[in-house]
Amino acid sequence: MRINEAIRKTVVFLGIQDNTGAFTPYGTGFVALWPEHDRYYIYLVTAKHVLSDIKRTSRDLIGRLNSKEGKAELGKLPAPDEWFTHPSNSQCDIAVVPFSASPETFDYKGVDLIKNILTEDFIRENEVGPGDMVFTAGLLTRHFGVSKNIPIVRSGNIAAMPDEPIDLVDLGHQEVYLIESRSIGGLSGSPVFLSSSAARVRGGTLVLDPMKQERLIGVNIGLFQLQPSIDRARTDEAERRDHFLEMMSAGIAIVVPIQRAIEIIRDRPDMIEHRYKQYRSGEMT
Repeated sequence: MRINEAIRKTVVFLGIQDNTGAFTPYGTGFVALWPEHDRYYIYLVTAKHVLSDIKRTSRDLIGRLNSKEGKAELGKLPAPDEWFTHPSNSQCDIAVVPFSASPETFDYKGVDLIKNILTEDFIRENEVGPGDMVFTAGLLTRHFGVSKNIPIVRSGNIAAMPDEPIDLVDLGHQEVYLIESRSIGGLSGSPVFLSSSAARVRGGTLVLDPMKQERLIGVNIGLFQLQPSIDRARTDEAERRDHFLEMMSAGIAIVVPIQRAIEIIRDRPDMIEHRYKQYRSGEMT
């Protein structure tokens, strides 16, 4: 299954710089576009626990993004405490922050949070459900690229729809997608898409009817484990932790619906105020 290459270009690697200045990866973020006031406002989305892990290092949060010249560049991002979280669900493992990177300098794309997402109407009209093909693009901590970012792609299928809250232990009961696709350290915060090449069921009949574009389902926040614990890309004992997660994983990834990220962007008064100030000043993010 081939994917639209633009999707890999939405990915930003998140991490820190060590004492030598080398980049140490922790997780994935992706660029999202919110259309309003006849323009796009640009945001970076990730899993909240990735930021918590980075905060514990007491180092600056660093983003790694490819330039137009094909070389990865490092840049300081807002501190973990400056990111925006869900206005009414404190346990929602999603965080968002306004993002600024010159499109003339950096080789990135953004996902339109109106046109390119999986909506209830689309689910109903196309009978989306368990078995439909999905994929994610993000960070592989042991091979993230020496001179440039190399996002990996992992595919799978929907195992369960977010029909009712699921016990996620540390994160409480949340309505999430369960995806049959083993998650690994580093993919936390990565975007998950419904495949554009998936066969559709209409009127009880399976038809090969490729969609015009992939649809963003949500944000990968880690593993649904036999002994639940959210996925973290790095710890003080990263090697042993990675082995434990692989042993205990049920082979199911947890994906928070993208609607939760939209609620952060659309509904938080401080986010609304930030966009309004940009609009009034004529600033393009």
